[in-house]
Amino acid sequence: MPKVRLTKIDVEWVHMISEGWASPMRGFMRENEYLQSLHFNSLRMADGTVVNMSLPIVLAIDDETKGSIGSSKNVALVTPDGDLIGILRSIEIYKHDNEERIARTWGTTAPGLPYVEECITPAGNWLIGGDLEVLKPIKYNDGLDHYRLPPQQLRKEFDRRQADVVFAFQLRNPVPEDGVLDPKTTIVSIFPSPMHYAGPTEVQWLAKARINAGANFYIVAAYDTMARKMAFFDPSRSQDFLFISGTKMRTYARNGENPPDGFMCPGGWKVLVQY
Repeated sequence: MPKVRLTKIDVEWVHMISEGWASPMRGFMRENEYLQSLHFNSLRMADGTVVNMSLPIVLAIDDETKGSIGSSKNVALVTPDGDLIGILRSIEIYKHDNEERIARTWGTTAPGLPYVEECITPAGNWLIGGDLEVLKPIKYNDGLDHYRLPPQQLRKEFDRRQADVVFAFQLRNPVPEDGVLDPKTTIVSIFPSPMHYAGPTEVQWLAKARINAGANFYIVAAYDTMARKMAFFDPSRSQDFLFISGTKMRTYARNGENPPDGFMCPGGWKVLVQY
């Protein structure tokens, strides 16, 4: 069986598809699905229902890989280290117009977009779609796998806690001071999706995936693009608060420095600095 070697980001997408975050999708997009997602941010299913799918979930291959596949209907998916993790069945190969993909997803083709420069610009000229069969759970062996809870497990935990409503909120930066998040009503779980930094287009995907995991609402913070900072809800009390951006917090961690008292518990901060 021909092999397709995945990138690190491709493996993360295999993870997302296999656990049901992208349901009802069951594999990487074929051309019809890709074009619907790209142009309409949604997919029309076989029964006529329309579901949100704002980001194309695709697998790119180069000319050499396409040639090695030939007329095969199935391909093996291997990690960057060569481990076999899945099979893509009933495949379809089609042209990868990366400029259109970038323009429709981000609304610009300007340089400097992180996901574009890492994953799309260097990607191959072809996309390959098909039904995904995963042969083993995706693990990263970084000491954090037990925090990567799949949708089914999250739903069971919500039921166990008899949650009448579930709010999802995504943190990209270090977590707040101990006691801010009540452990009785809060579940901390790593969301394994690659980040696009694609604004409202991506927010739809982030919300949809959490809904698949049992969330009722997805909280989106308000970033003031003119002021280049988070929108403050009560300007009259701004002197009562000390604001440190996530970028500044990450800089503290990389440099082994401590943030001002009260921003994080010392034990949690120590773990972040070491990580």
